Amino acid sequence: MTKRAGALTRSLTVDVLSTIGEVEGIVDDWDALAEQSNTQPFGRPALALAWWRHLGKGSLHVITVRTTGGELVGLAPLHRRSFPAAGVLRSLGHGAGAVTPFLVAPVKADVAGVIATALVADGRTAHLADLPVDDPTLRAARRDDRLDVDARLHDECPVIRLTGLDDSRSLLAAPSHARLRKLLARADRELAGHDWSVDVATERSAVVQAFRQVGPLYDAAETDRPRLHFGVGLHGDFFTEALGLLADRDQVAFLTLLIDGEAAAFDVHVRINATAAAAILGRFHPTHASISPGHLLLRSGVDWAIDAGLDRLDLQLGDDAYKTSWANDGYDTVEAILAPPGRALVARASMQGIEFAHRFRQRARRGSRPPSELLRRFDPH
Repeated sequence: MTKRAGALTRSLTVDVLSTIGEVEGIVDDWDALAEQSNTQPFGRPALALAWWRHLGKGSLHVITVRTTGGELVGLAPLHRRSFPAAGVLRSLGHGAGAVTPFLVAPVKADVAGVIATALVADGRTAHLADLPVDDPTLRAARRDDRLDVDARLHDECPVIRLTGLDDSRSLLAAPSHARLRKLLARADRELAGHDWSVDVATERSAVVQAFRQVGPLYDAAETDRPRLHFGVGLHGDFFTEALGLLADRDQVAFLTLLIDGEAAAFDVHVRINATAAAAILGRFHPTHASISPGHLLLRSGVDWAIDAGLDRLDLQLGDDAYKTSWANDGYDTVEAILAPPGRALVARASMQGIEFAHRFRQRARRGSRPPSELLRRFDPH
């Protein structure tokens, strides 16, 4: 059944910003909207635009929704990629572990529905790699027969709810955290003979310096377990700029576990709105694995969040054991394709073909597998 727009919805104005100058001109409005939205880390312009400047490809496609009075009440931070078989919208931060952020103000008008419709205007397709399963824009798209939606469970995000807690000890006192209490007590005992602390940096200079300080740690962690290194090359340029911009707006805390004067582990927490933060990056030196550095940092992260007046710490993608042992809530994400009627499955097949071709070229260049094996492993469904 088609959703009928009410008078309030018809009074909204939708624009698409396609240049960096246009988008930089609304940063203050964007941040103000983020404060009242249930968004994600890349829903902050500091992180999203730093990613675009250093790692973005294609063209900007930032959808804005304003009232007749000019108030920004909705925003979708996207970019457009042109592939041989399709033109596709993706979120800013795609490929960097980003959960898709849509920003919707708590107003009576159907802002989420307006954004959903705008995603497929002029026959476009949106490929949203990790979208919260309960996202209002996804719900609106599913109700609208002007859109075709194919959404499949993709990952999960553990969450620590902090409402009513005085500090990390209050959280750890829960019966469900008995094993975690023992693990932390053992880590504290092992560190008893060392000079150790957790430093929390929030000012720009301190944050940037802390990130530089953990360089050798980060290199060692990547050598031990390669992932995506945000400390080198273009990824390092992006993340260094993002940290500085987030710090300028009091939106980041950089936590460093120091043992005998050396950095042993780090975590980065971003304030995503007025009441929540997200842990977006953390690594530890492999030589310190036995002291549970992730747990030690998360304990300090919980204290920082409570002191900052936040009621939720989102641990983002992945059900790692150290995350789930702390979590008392969580949500699933989906990989969603939004397209004009009857086109979602065709678009998904096109995306799978594009992804396969990309991986094929990468692996063929490295010579990691013969082409015949790659073809046998490919499943277009």
